[in-house]
Parts: sequence; C-alpha cells; structure tokens
Amino acid sequence: MSFAFRRQAESLRAGAGVALGEAALTLAQDLADGVDAERARAELDRLGACASDRLSSARGDVERARALLRLLGEEGFRGNTAAYDDPRNSFLDQVLERRVGIPITLSIVAIEVAARAGFQLSGVSFPAHFLVRSAGEPPVVLDPFHGRILSLSECRDRLRAVAGPGAVLEPAMLRPATPAEVMVRMLGNLKHGFARSTDWIGAIDCCDRILLVEPERRTERRDRGLLWARLGFTGPAIEDLERYLTEVPEAPDAERVAAQLARLRTHSVTVH
Repeated sequence: MSFAFRRQAESLRAGAGVALGEAALTLAQDLADGVDAERARAELDRLGACASDRLSSARGDVERARALLRLLGEEGFRGNTAAYDDPRNSFLDQVLERRVGIPITLSIVAIEVAARAGFQLSGVSFPAHFLVRSAGEPPVVLDPFHGRILSLSECRDRLRAVAGPGAVLEPAMLRPATPAEVMVRMLGNLKHGFARSTDWIGAIDCCDRILLVEPERRTERRDRGLLWARLGFTGPAIEDLERYLTEVPEAPDAERVAAQLARLRTHSVTVH
C-alpha cells in the first residue's frame, strides 16, 4: 500500500476536504499499474473548459445539468452494461480513456468536469446506484450512467425496485456523500469485481484499504478473514474472524462465521 494512499486515508478519516478526482486517481495508482495521472487531469481540464463554454449560457441548475450530460454523452461517456464488473470501470484514468464506467466513476467525472465549469455537484450514495445532485433544495438529481436527470418520483421508483414497494424515499437518501463514503463505495465495487473473477488477493487489498479509511466497518474484517480462508491462510483468517465475533457477537451471521472459524481451527491443529 502506497504512502500516498495512507496519507489520503488519514485525511478522509479526519473529514478533511479531499477532491474526489484526486482521491480516485490516488486509488487507481495504488491498485493498478501504468496509471498516467497527469494525462487524466489534463483530460478533466479539457472537458471542464468545454463545459464552461456550454454552461455559460444555461439558466438555473436544470439547464446546467442538461448541458453537462449532453456534453458527456457527446464525448462518448456511457455506462458499461456489457462488462459491469470489469475492475477498469472503477479506475478513473481508465474511465477517462475508455469512456465507459460504472455509476460511481461516471459520477466522479461529472462532478469534476462540472466543478471546473463553476457548477457545484455532489455524489449521492443512493441504494444500488450512485447518483449526483446539485447543491440546492430540492436538488436536481443526475444519473451519469444513463445520461439522465431524475425526478424525485423516479428516485422513489428506483428505491422501491431494490428495497421493496413499501420503501420510503427519505431526504437523507439524497444527501451529499462525504469523500470517505465515496472512496469506501468505490473500494467495495472493486472488491466485488475482484471476487467475482476469483482474484482473492485483489479483494483482500480492497478490504485492507476500506478498513484504513473506515476502521469501524467490521464486516470488512469478516470478509477479509473469509478471503484469507479461501487462499488457505488459516492464521490471518482465524485472527480476522475471531476479532469480528468479539466485536459483533450478536451479528446476524455470527453462527455461520463461528462454524467457519471452528473448521479453520480444526484444520490448523491438523496441519500442525
């Protein structure tokens, strides 16, 4: 893990103002090879200059949002529906180069480009699908993955589609996400992508970084223990799972984790 990411994680834990674009590039440099951060910044600056021209004549946040989404669409940005779990979708430099990504990285592109044009946007950690919102109330809600502005009614429908017909759209669900929340969600996406491709080491690397940004996220310690177990490293697996059960003894999955822990202990005794 790089010193740059450790320093960034410290800032995120402290709640310091961290630019999402820079945070995402630091993450990419920490987990991927050949990241050209300067090229990525230059592309964001170029897009920002284009956005400044487009947004200068727009009146109000709705018009500005439409102009921004139109520009990004013309530049070729789109959701990667064909290979959603491809880890490259979570690396900002790759999204800028390939023009495809997942909701959270396309949202960061929109936020960074808008900021360079003087239009303040924030991320929204909406259930199952990251979104973007304007600063005012009620907010203008953007979905950069689909290139659309969403009404509050459409946000409500999306929530009910994933949480059930009785789900209620609370104002807190559309609040601006903190940089730490965005980074943890990005790392969670990467972790699941690595796990789906059976890259257990990559998934463990993501757990390590999530715990560095948010040490109290105990389920990440559980997940890391289970990943260590998949790799056959019983020592660190037992350590993580024991700590999880100690810290969250009433966890809904405590019985299942305890059973796995017992199997690991038996295996460890047998091996030794």
